[in-house]
Amino acid sequence: LMLAGSVPCHAASAPWIGEVSDDGESAGPVNPIELRAFVAGVMAQQHINSEVGTPGFAGLLVTVVKDGRIFLNQGYGFADLATRERIDPERTLFQIGAIGQLFVYLGLQQQIVRGRLQLDTPLHSVLHALPQDDPWRAGLGTLTLRQLATFSASNDAQSPGRFVDAAGALPALTVQVLESLSGERYATYLKRRLLRPLGLRHTRLVQPIERSWDIRPALGYESIAGRLAAIPINAPTDGQTDALLAALAGGMSSSGLDMAQLMIELLQPSGAALPPSGMLALRERLYAVDDRMPGVLFGLDEYALMPRSMGRSGDTAGFHSALRLYPEQRLGIFIATNSDTGARARDQLLRALSQHYFPPRPPTRRPIDARGPDDYSGWYVSRNVASLGVGRTAIWLQIRRVELDADGDLSVSGGPVSTRFVQLSGDLFRSVDGSRDVFFSRGATGQLSGLHFSDAPASPYMPAPILDRPAVTLVWVALPTLWLLLNLAFVSVALWRQRGLAAGSRLAGRPDVRVDVVWCIASAALLAGLLMLLPVLADPGAITVGRLTGLRIALTLLLFGALLVLPACALMWRLRRRHWMQWCTLLAALLLLLWLGHWQLLGYHYFVRS
Repeated sequence: LMLAGSVPCHAASAPWIGEVSDDGESAGPVNPIELRAFVAGVMAQQHINSEVGTPGFAGLLVTVVKDGRIFLNQGYGFADLATRERIDPERTLFQIGAIGQLFVYLGLQQQIVRGRLQLDTPLHSVLHALPQDDPWRAGLGTLTLRQLATFSASNDAQSPGRFVDAAGALPALTVQVLESLSGERYATYLKRRLLRPLGLRHTRLVQPIERSWDIRPALGYESIAGRLAAIPINAPTDGQTDALLAALAGGMSSSGLDMAQLMIELLQPSGAALPPSGMLALRERLYAVDDRMPGVLFGLDEYALMPRSMGRSGDTAGFHSALRLYPEQRLGIFIATNSDTGARARDQLLRALSQHYFPPRPPTRRPIDARGPDDYSGWYVSRNVASLGVGRTAIWLQIRRVELDADGDLSVSGGPVSTRFVQLSGDLFRSVDGSRDVFFSRGATGQLSGLHFSDAPASPYMPAPILDRPAVTLVWVALPTLWLLLNLAFVSVALWRQRGLAAGSRLAGRPDVRVDVVWCIASAALLAGLLMLLPVLADPGAITVGRLTGLRIALTLLLFGALLVLPACALMWRLRRRHWMQWCTLLAALLLLLWLGHWQLLGYHYFVRS
């Protein structure tokens, strides 16, 4: 096995991909040695090996199970760069983000099996422990568990529905439901009813994790000026419950060995935590925008139909992970990284494994018909973040541009890569390499209402509002910036001339000097705040997970400059000196404040604790 991992160049080009079933579908990997060599080859192409990390990458863990046994459990790089501690696939713990919510759904499935809950039961009748005036209860309405699991406010499984907040309150609400039904705190329930029966000895709920001989938590890293810096782990405050930590903070951590055991149980249930029928019920589709597209399951997402695959992905500060299950092939894959730049390595490895063992089927190229290309073209934003009051800047990470390219194909850009799609039928398109599908949903009047990707069924897109489009954002920020630059130049010239002009000059006099100095400081503060804001906004994900130091400094400068504009205007009015350019600076400051308010960068993000 060690020799196989040391010959990546031959593995990357190996023509053999595994056995083929009777119906012609690949059964996935059948030889652990070939699998290890192939993964080593992919890692070598990314300049990552088990001995040394790279300047922009810390470490990666990959675990593969097949037919009830572990085919691969290998670490690459380091869990701690300072001590050069390598990743131990059995003892090193990675934060798994949203994958940890799968345990909540396993607990809810236990309640369903016991008859305490149904998918279409209104949740307000379940949350008995909540007071009548509790904001949770007030906001529930007729929300059901089915809607909660599919992030949809529609009970119609064939309707696109109105998707609701999938990244904020809903995960915490699932924990509240489980606690109410079980009568136990989630941390206690998780340990007694799930981790212990499943034999997951290394999985932990909250941070920080105490080190021991068999528990070694990996450090998360962020890239700063081309170098990796460890992200500090903050202990939970008194106001944070274990439910919120599990659902919102991505605090759950697990090892490759534990995730292998979990995948084996999901693929071939033994009845340890759930009866086999209850575990298999997790695979039933609850929602799909179209029968030809993957859908949303109970705690899992479908990612492909041929062959069928499902799973979850987790993204938190410094950690990225993915869980993929192929039920018909009894194959499970888990990948985790401990650096903010590791998402690319995770996605590339997943894509390489999928295309190697399950080669995609490219579509037959033909021109777009049925509807004009202008009907599809435009900007689209994720519905899951478009209405958030917190973390709304994540829209910039999830905005897509759809247009018709020179070859007559539909081009979708704005994600990790630009992809071209060929029309299959009606509003269904397939990428030219056959790796993913895209579907355009329509409302009752036939108007385009949504954009759906096959590998992200729970993350639909909607036509972008005018104020969320990049061109509008650019103009909204560029015009005030231009005015501030002109005003700063104008006032600076005035102050420079003030030194050499006679006392009777129009610009002379101490009150005028004070006004010009205030205007100069205000404009400089606003410009400095904008310049500091640009690198912060280049990583909207850092804002959504609470890394706010740079944002606070930028906002402080912007607010300071905006407040200085008010006394400057008052002095100008008193001196009856009403120059149009300086009044435009007041308008520029107001426009910037409105822009910050539109993107929810004021308020919560300014006062929240890191």
